[in-house]
Amino acid sequence: MNTKPLLPDPHTSRVVLLGVSDYDHLEDLPAVGNSLLDFTEALRSPELWGIPRQNSRMLHNPGAVEEVLDAVRRAAAEARDTLLLYYAGHGLPDPYSGELNLALTGSDPEKQESLLAYEWLRRPLLASRAKRRIVILDSCYSGRILPKMLSGRRLAEKAGIEGVFLMAASASNREALSPPGQRHTAFSGELLRILREGVPEAGLALDLRTIFGELDMALTRRSLPRPQSNNRNTAAALGLVWNRHHFSAVAEGQETAGHRGDVLLIDGFDVGEILGNEEERETWLATDSRTQRPVAITALRAESAGDPAARERFHVWRRSLPAGESHPSIVAVYASGEARHWRGPRPYVVTEYLPATLRELLDSSGMLPLGQAVSVIRTVLEALRHAQETGRGHGVLAPESIRIGHDGHAKVTRFHRPVAEPDHDPSAALPVVAGPIHYASPEQVTSRASDARTDVYAAACLFCELLSGAPPFVGAHAVAIAYQHMTVKPPRMSARLNDLPPRWDPFFRKALAKDPDDRYRNAESMLEALVHRVSAPSTLAEEVIQAFREPRLTVRASTVDGNWVLGAFRACAEELATGAPGPGSLELRLLLPRYDADSLLASQRALLRADSEDAVRALRRTLDALVAAGHVGSVDVRVRRASSVSTFFVLGERLAFAAATRVQPLQRFDARSGEAEAHTVRDFRAKFASAWRAAPEEAS
Repeated sequence: MNTKPLLPDPHTSRVVLLGVSDYDHLEDLPAVGNSLLDFTEALRSPELWGIPRQNSRMLHNPGAVEEVLDAVRRAAAEARDTLLLYYAGHGLPDPYSGELNLALTGSDPEKQESLLAYEWLRRPLLASRAKRRIVILDSCYSGRILPKMLSGRRLAEKAGIEGVFLMAASASNREALSPPGQRHTAFSGELLRILREGVPEAGLALDLRTIFGELDMALTRRSLPRPQSNNRNTAAALGLVWNRHHFSAVAEGQETAGHRGDVLLIDGFDVGEILGNEEERETWLATDSRTQRPVAITALRAESAGDPAARERFHVWRRSLPAGESHPSIVAVYASGEARHWRGPRPYVVTEYLPATLRELLDSSGMLPLGQAVSVIRTVLEALRHAQETGRGHGVLAPESIRIGHDGHAKVTRFHRPVAEPDHDPSAALPVVAGPIHYASPEQVTSRASDARTDVYAAACLFCELLSGAPPFVGAHAVAIAYQHMTVKPPRMSARLNDLPPRWDPFFRKALAKDPDDRYRNAESMLEALVHRVSAPSTLAEEVIQAFREPRLTVRASTVDGNWVLGAFRACAEELATGAPGPGSLELRLLLPRYDADSLLASQRALLRADSEDAVRALRRTLDALVAAGHVGSVDVRVRRASSVSTFFVLGERLAFAAATRVQPLQRFDARSGEAEAHTVRDFRAKFASAWRAAPEEAS
C-alpha cells in the first residue's frame, strides 16, 4: 500500500529563484539580495527540503530577459515532481492590459519592452510536465500601484495556473515590504522565519496551506498588508519543507562545526551542522562531494575517542548497522573509517540521510491511520524478510531505529546478530535483549533461543504502537513489562481502536502468541497475512462482528442461503468467546425462500426446505447461547418466507450489503460515505420492509 510522500522528491524537482536588488531606473531594494540568498539556502538545506544545488538555479540581478526565460524553460522541461519559481523585486502592471510585469536591473517603467512579462514565464510553467507547480512573488513595488487597478487577490488570479499554488506579496507602500535597515523584505523575512522555526501545531511536513496561513497571521500581527494566495486543485496540501519544530535543530547560539573549529575531516565529504548528540556519539549533516547528496555522519565523541572501551562500544553499534546491503527498506551505509580531528582520530560511519525517525512521526501525530501504519509495517517486514533470507540477524525494531525519508518511506537502520551466551545466569532478574523491552518476545526475556518468529513478535508490537499510540504492554519498569510479555494476554486491537475492523484481531493474536510455534513462521508469512488482510474483500461474518459493537443492533437479512447467515453468527460467537464486545439487544429479521417454484421437483423442494429449517434452528440455538453466556443482552429472531428472495443485508441504520452468492465479494454501502450511498442504503431498507410485509411470519 502506497502512502502519499511527505515532501516533493528533490531529485526530480526543479527550482528557479530570481531576485533583483539593483536597478538603473527604479529604487534599489537591498533586502532583496539577502532574501534571495537565504531563501535559496533554506530550500537547499536537507533539514528543510534538500533540493540539490544542480536542481536549484539562483539568478541575482540578471542582465537580460532571455537569461531568465532560459533558466525557467530548462527547469520546466526537466521537472517531474515539483517546479518552484520565486521572484523578489519590483513588479509593475502593464498600463494597457493590467498584466503583471517583473522588473530587471535595466528595466525602464516607460519602456514596456524592457520588462519581463509574467505571461512569458507562465507559458513554460503551464507546459511543464511537473505534477505540482509553486509560484512565490515577493513583488514589493507593485503595492503602491496595484490597488488602483487590481486588488492583491485579483493579482493572484491574473497569475493563476491550473495546478499551481501562488503566494503573492501585495502592500500599499515600499517601506512595509522592504523596511530600511532590515536584512529581508517583510514578506520573505516572515516566510523564512516560518520555514526555519516550524509550526508547533502542524505535522512533520509543512504544507503550503499551513505556511501561507502562518504568513498571513504574522504579517497581520505586524500591521503589514496581508499576502494573497490562489491555489488550484490540491496543490495547497503539498508539503514543501520539514517542520523544524519537530526535529532537533542547532539551537540559537549553539556552536556548529563551522564556528568552533571542531570540524571532522573526512575525504570526500563536506561536514556541516550537528544533527544530534548521544552519550558517546554525535551525528553530523554532511554532503557527499562527488554526488552532492546529503548524508549523515556519526562519529565517536572527541572526549571518548581515546577510551578503548568506548571505541569497542562504538564498533559494536557499528556492527548493528547494515553492511553491504542494497535494499529499499534498509538504510544504506556508504562508508566507515577514522576521521581526522585535531584531538586525534575518531571512528565514523557514513549513512543515508533520512531526516525523521518513526518516533518523531508518532510524537507529532500520536498514532497513524491504518493505511499509513500498514505501509510502515509492510516496509519493516520486507526488511526483515531480506535479513532472514541473507542471515543478517534480527531487526532492532523500535520507532527510534526506523527512519523516514523525504518520500515518506520507512527504513530499518539496525540489526542484531545473536551471539552465544554460555554463562547465562538463570537467576538474573532480566536478561539483556537486543532492543527495547517493549518489543522483546517471551523467549527473549526468558533467554530462550531466538529465531525468525522473534522478529514476528517484535513487528507486531511495533504495529500495535503505530495504530494505538502505545505498545501492547507497558509498565513502570522493565521487569514489569517483561513479566507481561511472558504471562499477560495481548490486548484485543479492535477493542483499543473502535475504527479497526475485527479482521485484524486474529492477525494480532497469531503474531503476538506467547508460544513461537503459534506465530507466523517468519517475516515472509507475516507479510503474506498482512497483504491478505488489506486486499481481501470483507465477508459477511466480519461485517456482522464489526456491527456487534453497537449497543442496539437490528440485522435485516434477505437471502436464499440461510447457512450463510448461520455461519456469520457462529463466527460472531467465536469472537465473543475471546472477549469481543456484543450488543445489549439484537433483533434479527430473516427473509428466506419458500422453495415452492414450479421449476423444482417435489423432492428438491423438500430437501431445500429441510436444510433451510435446520439452518434456522441452528441459528436460534447459537443466538440463545450468546444470551445464556451473557455476551448479548437479549435476542429477538423472526423469520418469514417468500416465493422470490433477493440477496442483500442491512446492518443497523447505515450499512447495506449486496451479493449474488456467498462466494462473490460483498458490495458495501455506508450512509456516512455520501448522499449516493445513503440513498442506496435507504432503498435497501425500503425494499426489505416491502418484502417483509408481504411475507407471512414463520412460527418459532
